[in-house]
Amino acid sequence: MPAVSVIMLVWNSGALLRPAMESILDQTMADLELVILDNGSTDGALEQALAARPDPRVKVLRQAHNLGIGGGVAAAVPHCAAPWIALMDSDDRSHPMRLAMQLQAAAADPTLDLIGTGISMIDVEDRPLGMWPAVYDP
Repeated sequence: MPAVSVIMLVWNSGALLRPAMESILDQTMADLELVILDNGSTDGALEQALAARPDPRVKVLRQAHNLGIGGGVAAAVPHCAAPWIALMDSDDRSHPMRLAMQLQAAAADPTLDLIGTGISMIDVEDRPLGMWPAVYDP
């Protein structure tokens, strides 16, 4: 059983999908599964990304039509094998230690049910746009 299942909803993500997938597959902790829910994509980006980076930790689920964010996550959760579930957008990139640090925080405080992070925003050309701080209130 993996330590964490990462759900990624995909809908016509284009060239941003492959770097998003790689940022999860290249985490410093490899004990994960990437559960991709294809939410009715038509652009072929998922097939291209899977062909360029085959990985046995990737599980692909397909929907004929877009279920939206809530419906997509709800459809993917039953397919997750890990005790922790992380969400990842298909146009984002995660810090290489994101999952390791989040699981470390969970282990340090077993009362935690949810762990979030701040983000560093960039544009499509990797130029920094600023920070979006984490929410620290319970």
